Amino acid sequence: MGRATIQEQTGTIGANEVVGNFERINWGPVPNSYHDLGTDLLVLARDARLFDRGLLVGVQVKGGPSFFEEAEVDPENGEVIGWWYREGSVHHFEDWVCHDLPHLLVLHDLDTRVSYWKHVTSDQVSITGKGAKIFVPRSQTIDGDHIDDLLKVAASRRAKISHEGSLWAQGAQAIAPARRLRYALIAPRIIAPHRNAGHEQAITSLEAISLLAEGRIRDLDTFTDKHDSVPSPSECLTSRDWLWRFYGALYLALVEQDASHVQGRVGDAHSDEHRSAACIASVCLLIEAEEHEKANELLSKEIDRDDASPIDFAWLLAQRGRIMAEMGDVDDARDDAARAQRVLIGESGDITATAIKAAATSLLFDTAPWGNRSLKEAAAANDTTISWWRSRNTSIGLSDFFDESFREWAGDGSRLTKFEDIANNRLFSARLNANLVGEHGVWRALSSLLARHTLMDGIKASEDSRSAAAINDLRRSGDASALEKALRRIRRTGPLAGLRDVPAQIETHSWTHTTARSNFAFWEVCGDLLEADQSDRAVQYCMNVLEDSASFSTRVNPTFRINYYVPRAISGLLSSCSDEMHRRVTRFLANSLPLTDIMTISAYGHMISGLRLTAVDDQTSQQNLKHAYTAQQHPKLHFPIARVLAHADEEYKSRLLNAISDGNVDALISLQDLSELDSASAAASSKLLKERLERVIRDAQQGSHSLYELDTGGCLSLISALHPESAEWELIERFLIDEKIPNDAKRQTFISVAHHASSLPHDVKERMRDIATSAPLGKPVDPFFGPPVGAVSVFLSAVTGGISGDALDSVLAQLLVGSVQERCDAAAIMSILRNPDYAITLAALLKDADAYVRISVAGALATWAAESDTQPHPVITQGLKRALEIASTGFQTAMAIANAVVHSSASSATATRLLQPLQEHPSALVRERASAALAKRS
Repeated sequence: MGRATIQEQTGTIGANEVVGNFERINWGPVPNSYHDLGTDLLVLARDARLFDRGLLVGVQVKGGPSFFEEAEVDPENGEVIGWWYREGSVHHFEDWVCHDLPHLLVLHDLDTRVSYWKHVTSDQVSITGKGAKIFVPRSQTIDGDHIDDLLKVAASRRAKISHEGSLWAQGAQAIAPARRLRYALIAPRIIAPHRNAGHEQAITSLEAISLLAEGRIRDLDTFTDKHDSVPSPSECLTSRDWLWRFYGALYLALVEQDASHVQGRVGDAHSDEHRSAACIASVCLLIEAEEHEKANELLSKEIDRDDASPIDFAWLLAQRGRIMAEMGDVDDARDDAARAQRVLIGESGDITATAIKAAATSLLFDTAPWGNRSLKEAAAANDTTISWWRSRNTSIGLSDFFDESFREWAGDGSRLTKFEDIANNRLFSARLNANLVGEHGVWRALSSLLARHTLMDGIKASEDSRSAAAINDLRRSGDASALEKALRRIRRTGPLAGLRDVPAQIETHSWTHTTARSNFAFWEVCGDLLEADQSDRAVQYCMNVLEDSASFSTRVNPTFRINYYVPRAISGLLSSCSDEMHRRVTRFLANSLPLTDIMTISAYGHMISGLRLTAVDDQTSQQNLKHAYTAQQHPKLHFPIARVLAHADEEYKSRLLNAISDGNVDALISLQDLSELDSASAAASSKLLKERLERVIRDAQQGSHSLYELDTGGCLSLISALHPESAEWELIERFLIDEKIPNDAKRQTFISVAHHASSLPHDVKERMRDIATSAPLGKPVDPFFGPPVGAVSVFLSAVTGGISGDALDSVLAQLLVGSVQERCDAAAIMSILRNPDYAITLAALLKDADAYVRISVAGALATWAAESDTQPHPVITQGLKRALEIASTGFQTAMAIANAVVHSSASSATATRLLQPLQEHPSALVRERASAALAKRS
């Protein structure tokens, strides 16, 4: 009988135990006993869910104590950190490095049964004088803790598929069957027929889905019309083919905004890959509808089923992580994203997988603390084929929009036949792609782009519903800055009607990390458009957030200052609130003060200024406000509270005036209406303002121009006009003639003097006339210091008799072709002078290209009519009729008319007729202003 060698027995035991260790991590080792030329095992790689990844690893086993003799020791603690394996020839190392399969060298400890491994690569092999060696670290063992690392080795030599040259046609046949639907959604260019391939051949259901994902609606309609085998979207819903049913449901959701059929495709899917795709599509629609909790439930159900293929499973995980981050569950979101990354190890050849991995990497980057973010890793992960194609779609869309804008700018009136809205469709496709992939940051950016394009296009076409939908999409995108700009523009020019549908979409349970700041911005800018019950709920929600900011922060993980933006939102809402809610706000203030942070104090000051004085004059509200007044000593809030109390309590009015008399500028600012000053406080204010204006002049001599919260020259001139005993006309004159002070800094002073020209002392009026007549019409100034000077010097000159007749007409003609500010000022001059010869010119300015001019003209027409003791000029009457039509759909025009009437001294019937229609205005601020003015006149 033969006798086995110890080496043979040791090698066999080592190889068998290594096989066992691989099997314990659910990998599939296959002994290579027949043709072992340096590869003992061929191992099939599997993931933690036992999915075979289609990857093979070659393994060379070295078992026994002799292979652990050359240990490397950590010099600091004396512990073994690994072992060197040597061979006297480089041939085996050459074979392992150059093999098509990645190879592992495994050193197996027969005593502990632990297998240590090293991936054999050229950069890890060291050439010695007698052969070669490689270091096997003690930290790399074949066990469950190192599955991800082993998978990376297994995938290290997987060939990547090139999609260069695939633009014309690659087709679904080039994609593995179970991956085709995911490709149709995420990489539609691979499946969809080329745009120039024509419509002669009928499309398949997968091609229809890919065309929809590309936003090629016109092509879809053409295929449907030309081929009986291509059903219409509504016909698809009853098709026996699940893919056609899915296409029909998705078409109705994306094109017709009817998303009621998509979730049904999850339940009736015939395969796991179809079910996963339908689930993702449903989730993306729920995200756009702000139904994040429902989306999370749907995803969790699918993930718990644990039937999806590895890439689809990672897809589900990445989308759930995205939603959890939106809902404030950052830790679980990061866990899902990291898990998705691990699942996708070895799938670098699938471009949908690399896109999903990029989304998971972006989520980890966005949710990591600032100091722990790896920009290099995120940038590399996001440099994918799908992102390139998406960027190309975006570029084409924006180029088309730029071309159209340039044609309008150039005045090209030629007819241009366009078969599709390229800008809209390409941006739509890019946004949909980012949503389906789970790239939340990219989806937000593209949603903002598409919403802004739609908004500009909708306003240009006077499509109110389309504009309102775009505003809602802009809000959902989280682009608060763009949203504020859009809202303020619509408030200038209208139409406001569409905006009144937006508040209903702001449901408090649906707030997320993305929408929170935008929701507050909408309430701040357009809170006056809400119905009273909507506004009351919104203010109560805001107060709850301020009282329990920790819970809110947990929910939305805000990146903005809650104590700054939330009070500002309340200030925008208060005008449309019920009186009861105003009283609740006073109770909230009593419990919230004092404050110390200056930004928070500033925001609360806005909120206090929005209180309706008639609503908070009851005993309880007054007590709340008095408590707040006592608690908050900071002057930026202390005196605004006193201003509210002064409406119903003379004691607090006296306190406010006494503080002004003591020279407190914050008290003066909080007064708002300087006509309320008594003689003592007027004298003190005049002294205070004199000192400040002298400092302004001194600074100007030294080349310094400071910004002040209070317009010193304008306020001092107003006090000088109202209280002659405290007048400082010589200083004001010195301020106006100082050439080193920019003209724009003098603007409000000119206006203030002009409005009170009739009450000025004769000598002062003459000197002001001379100053105004000699002042330049305007000169370029740094806009940082305020609005352009416009023509206020002409205004003052005209009302003081410094210019009239042909000379004035000549200057007005110059102003009417000047800047926006000069045209606005020309309208004000004509309305004050009320020369019948100016009526037609003034009314014609209602057609001015700039909204600010049209708003100023509406106010000028109202001033003319309100100040007229007799029936206004017929042209003025007709102009006012048109101005009121404009005012019915816009905010600032309506407010300009209301303010003109409020500030007029006459009590004509015309003024009353102007105010009456404004009582039905969409804006509560306008209604309140008009009603107060009517009450004052009755």
